[in-house]
Amino acid sequence: MINTSFLMKAVAQSPYLIKITEQAVMPKAGFLEMGTNKAANGDVLTYNSNYLIKNNQPWYPVMGEMHFARCAAKDWEASILKMKSCGIHIISTYIFWNYTEEKEGVFNWSGNNDLSAFLALCKKHNMYVWLRPGPWVHAELRNGGFPDWLLKKKIGLRKNDSAYIACVNRFFKQIALQCSGYWFKRNGTIIGVQIENELDFRNQEAFKHMLILKKLAIAAGMDVPYYSAFGQGPDNQTAFMYMMGSYPDSPWSQNTKKLIKPVFFIKPLEADRDIGSDLIGKVDGKVRNTYPRLSAEIGGGMQVTYHRRVVVSAADIAANSLTKIAGGLNGMGYYMFAGGLNPTGATSMQESRSTDYPNDVPLINYDFQAPIGSMGILNDTYDELRLQHMFISDFGSTLVTMPTYFPEGRKNLSISTDTVQSSARVTNNSGFIFLSNYQRHVNMPAVENFNMGIEVEHHISYVPEKSTTFKANSYAIWPYNLKIGNAVLHYATAQPLCVLHNNGHLTYVFFSEDRTEFAFTRGSVKNIEHVNNGINQEDKVFCPGNDLSFFDVTDDEGTAARIILLSKSQALQSYKVKLKHKEVLVISNGNVITDNNTLSVEKTGSDMLQIRTFPSIGLQSKSKLFTITKGTDRIFSHYRLTPVKTVTGNVSVSENKTLYDTIGASLYRDSLIRQYARHKTFKKTQPGPLYQLRFHDLPGQKRYDMQFNVNYTDLVRDWEATIAYDADVMALYKENRLVYDQFNYNDTCKMRLSRFTQKKAGKLQAQLLPSPDGADVYVEDQTKDAQDKLWQMPLLKKVTLKPVYTYQLLIK
Repeated sequence: MINTSFLMKAVAQSPYLIKITEQAVMPKAGFLEMGTNKAANGDVLTYNSNYLIKNNQPWYPVMGEMHFARCAAKDWEASILKMKSCGIHIISTYIFWNYTEEKEGVFNWSGNNDLSAFLALCKKHNMYVWLRPGPWVHAELRNGGFPDWLLKKKIGLRKNDSAYIACVNRFFKQIALQCSGYWFKRNGTIIGVQIENELDFRNQEAFKHMLILKKLAIAAGMDVPYYSAFGQGPDNQTAFMYMMGSYPDSPWSQNTKKLIKPVFFIKPLEADRDIGSDLIGKVDGKVRNTYPRLSAEIGGGMQVTYHRRVVVSAADIAANSLTKIAGGLNGMGYYMFAGGLNPTGATSMQESRSTDYPNDVPLINYDFQAPIGSMGILNDTYDELRLQHMFISDFGSTLVTMPTYFPEGRKNLSISTDTVQSSARVTNNSGFIFLSNYQRHVNMPAVENFNMGIEVEHHISYVPEKSTTFKANSYAIWPYNLKIGNAVLHYATAQPLCVLHNNGHLTYVFFSEDRTEFAFTRGSVKNIEHVNNGINQEDKVFCPGNDLSFFDVTDDEGTAARIILLSKSQALQSYKVKLKHKEVLVISNGNVITDNNTLSVEKTGSDMLQIRTFPSIGLQSKSKLFTITKGTDRIFSHYRLTPVKTVTGNVSVSENKTLYDTIGASLYRDSLIRQYARHKTFKKTQPGPLYQLRFHDLPGQKRYDMQFNVNYTDLVRDWEATIAYDADVMALYKENRLVYDQFNYNDTCKMRLSRFTQKKAGKLQAQLLPSPDGADVYVEDQTKDAQDKLWQMPLLKKVTLKPVYTYQLLIK
């Protein structure tokens, strides 16, 4: 029995008290005007006022944005599988009008624009799709996606102008034709359609416009379970689900100063108040809680604009998304999750001040620092977000049913350096505690003497029972009264990762960065045994938290379950996969993809690939190009994969010192600036990209020739080059045609050679350009010294090359 008098006395000394006052409130259902929600195979998708529902079960979907038209068609499948492996359930994608109808009345759905082929791959891999057809999309795209010919008509755009509506109607009909056979009702993959983007439709005229667009979409054949809007609308409309967004920085902000954003503070759910503010002014952060609490644009990364060279870390991205889950979000949607490249047609397709938009972005590069970059390279964010997605996959169906509670003494500040930000999502006295001591750009100190008071029916318990230190710059999810069979895990100072179900045997996997305590409710546990790398004290197990620990717990009915605790570094290499009817935890220093009972692991660099599995499975090579050595590592099967032969590759770099017409180069630059200056958003201190789609000499440039000589095999299918350089901008050309570009934000560029050549030898030319005099450009602190001292003296410092191995394995 808990000594409540002691607890009540102790709570007065703590700012962390959450009162759970559960009230039975039935969510409202059936109030929105959605489309056909039943598939021919019997699957049903519906919703209530809190969350989405799949086949009569609460559903926490994870959605990620990928622009198929910005990706090479040959790479679509690889990106889809990488998204699926990271725990993405839905791929959202814009349909770019100016890509598909560049000339009025002439539609191009071929090559990278082949929407039907992309949908076929999504269906093949059981990935849902949420179409975002616009017609205006933004997406850092020229004219927001509107074709040039549409602007020349001088008609009312994004309004109820009959000429505009006729053009949209033709576009929507073309999209619907491409989607024929892929609608959910026909056992297809498309479950949602977003109408327009970033349009404030709170006034009646704009709302009427949204309704007309929806009517056009439905008439064209876009019949889906869900229709959504990303913009501010009336509180009581029934035509659209609302989607929210949140980003760790604002590269569209017109200032060049450091931004401290409130999005990292755990509080009742609120949208980022400045999304779209560059184009539509001040926006509303209100989340309408009478609609399912969903998001379409939680920052999966950050685009680099010419005037704002933002660098986001994996922690920046994950802490932002965690605070939204903590605030009550019930559907995660990232923008972007897979980056891409703009095509190089007759005109550049990027957002630009030369088309009267407020920002300049690179002509080609739309990497977005996304979890999957524009070259298919996985960012550290990919691993960090997978931890949350694994948690959502196994606990999300109960999480969405849980109301959100906040501490009574919650500080309403964007930064609180002495308080752990917190919330609890709880139903039936069971749930999860969300904690964060993280703020971008602020070095948050550790918080001493921390524990959380949970009050239920005037009884207070503490998590943990004895106060602890919450680490600096960290965030976590802790379980509260989690049922494991009939055993009740009262709390653990570790984050749940996943649950493995195998023939009635349960394994709960957690991870932690520090000393960890598992505390079970007395009387619910018969015994705790087989403790490895930990100490058992009555109903508690203490683990060091810096390496693998595990133990078995048996409930009062004699049912046993295994608890595994991983270190954070081990968790970041973990995947839950289903192979041969087994749910398997795979830990690897490579990137794991599963498909049809095969295991594919990508490893950059020639060091040994290691794979650990629990429970044990048999792995067999599909190739004679590598060997497998099997061993055991406590409860894990351990495999070491080694290439039979070393694959060689090299790169030679030479400065191209060919003399060029410096006067002509200056005149060309000046002509570009005069052209840009005719537009209202031009700033002399932020001239934007002076390099062009075709190579042209520019003043102060340095040119380098890079000759790549590599071998491709069935094992090494790609090579990764890393370019270290000093310059304001780097543009890469192949045969004088721009193939990649980067506004310098961290003095490094990574790329995959297969994007440019499949041959053993290939040549690229780098044009490095200096910072203009008096440039007003934001860079991060870690880059500022290089910018101030070196960016005016362009230099290609080093190019390194690594093979990218792809190991194909069969499951015995």
